[in-house]
Amino acid sequence: MSEPHQKSWWLYPKQPDLQKKLSESLNISPVIAQILINRGIDSVETAQFFLSPSLKNLPNPFFLPNMEKGVERIVEAIKRNETIAIYGDYDVDGLTSAALLNLFFKEMGITPLVYIPDRIKEGYGLQAAALENLKKRGTSLVITADCGTKSHDAIKRAGEIGLDVIVTDHHELDAQASPAFAFVNPQLLSKGSLGQELAGVGVAFFLLLALRQKLREQNLFKTLEPNLKQHLDLVAMGTIGDMAPLTGINRILVSFGLKELAQSKKPGIIALKEAAKLKEGKTLVPSDIGFKLAPRINAGGRISQAQLGLDLLCCDDLERARKLATILEQCNQDRQGMQERHLRQALEMASQKETRFSFVVASKDWHPGIVGLVASKLTENFYRPSIALSIEGEWARGSGRSISGIHIVEILEGCKDLLEQFGGHTAAAGLTLRTEKIPEFEERFETLLSQKASQELYTPSIKVDYELKLAEISERFLTELQTLQPFGIKNPEPVFLGRALSLKEAKVVAEKHLKLKVADDQNQLEAIAFNMGNRHPLAKERGDLVFIPQWNTYQEMRVIQLKIKDLKC
Repeated sequence: MSEPHQKSWWLYPKQPDLQKKLSESLNISPVIAQILINRGIDSVETAQFFLSPSLKNLPNPFFLPNMEKGVERIVEAIKRNETIAIYGDYDVDGLTSAALLNLFFKEMGITPLVYIPDRIKEGYGLQAAALENLKKRGTSLVITADCGTKSHDAIKRAGEIGLDVIVTDHHELDAQASPAFAFVNPQLLSKGSLGQELAGVGVAFFLLLALRQKLREQNLFKTLEPNLKQHLDLVAMGTIGDMAPLTGINRILVSFGLKELAQSKKPGIIALKEAAKLKEGKTLVPSDIGFKLAPRINAGGRISQAQLGLDLLCCDDLERARKLATILEQCNQDRQGMQERHLRQALEMASQKETRFSFVVASKDWHPGIVGLVASKLTENFYRPSIALSIEGEWARGSGRSISGIHIVEILEGCKDLLEQFGGHTAAAGLTLRTEKIPEFEERFETLLSQKASQELYTPSIKVDYELKLAEISERFLTELQTLQPFGIKNPEPVFLGRALSLKEAKVVAEKHLKLKVADDQNQLEAIAFNMGNRHPLAKERGDLVFIPQWNTYQEMRVIQLKIKDLKC
């Protein structure tokens, strides 16, 4: 198998006729037209939808299965003054979903109970004991936020004690039909449908759009209608934090959500941005959420209490919000320290199994809230599906991460007789098993993956959008590329190929990055290759490179720079 640093390059095939059609119909450059085609956008209508995200293009919220039934039940609960509970997951998607529902009801003068399970003591999904407790507190209706798809037993128990459950979730379905009163999940839509990409917070947002519509029709607003646009900050945070695709409906929600985040009036978000050192009013990009805001919200659930993140998002007092943000900042720093220690040990374990197609690593010393991050780093470092488990007595709980082309939940399906619980997406999963079964599980997991293994599958590849000449990279071109933002899952930042370029003045900066100038016959541009200092000195003076063109702003000077993704001399 390839070493992790050897990458294959895959150049999208050009489609000149379609490229010309899109370019002329939409008045865009042929390069932008080809990038759209590469993203599966192959008609003038879908390209317009993509290039001009508009809230008017959001579908009628009742497009989601069972939405009508769920909303009618909530309207009935509001009319009867029933106690409503929100049961949210402990990650950023679940917390933003729960906060969104909570804030909407509060704006209507209704105070719901909000329950966030403990990641370590209770684990993922609905728990019967927690539902029984909510019933004792007078609840008659539970709305889930980013959980509940596979919690069949707990939902059946809820029915037995007179609790109606409306599930709002986006996780993959299993063969069993949900016993929930109403099951609202975009995975019920036919494969490839618009809306299947929604994160949990997107489903919650559509539930509230539908609810607002019903309440308006029945004249049930005693005060002003809640403004849902101002809550798109939460929707953007949950969607990006959960690594949902930034295509389709999510593209609209996130485009507007990033604008709301920049000017959010929520004390919790103001305090969170201060803690993350993001300037007030600064236009945010998805990486600001992925690397700065979401990890801080997640840190509470990982090593302390998820309730901290929820309290911060719902807080209406700036001083209290700053205190909560400080606590979460400390949690995040503690998490980073733990992660570093756990990862060092995991890398050592994995290095002894380098010939394998997968890694299953486990330790009694690992915090269960950190193992997902450990699995993620192993997959990143070695390009193998990886599972990291935290052992506590007779039980091991953990997380798995996969590589492109391998659906981790399908692999776990082949091990289900050894697992107590599992679930997730194509690329990530959670699981619980008995400690004594770890060796058998590791061998089964490896065997199933070895049957799928191929050199191609296990070689990380870079998808390249277009071959460019340096002369084509101009200020105008960079401005046009910005129309494709926000970049993220399923809408990656475009990557280009430059062939037979002169590589000049290469040097190592900040001990690990490679800085150089690249040139062809007429043009020369600055370039930076992050974490590629070990490639210095370069073997030859000419090479092919794949890169992302960007602005480099330094001391109020702005120059075009190529961010090199890979280099072949």
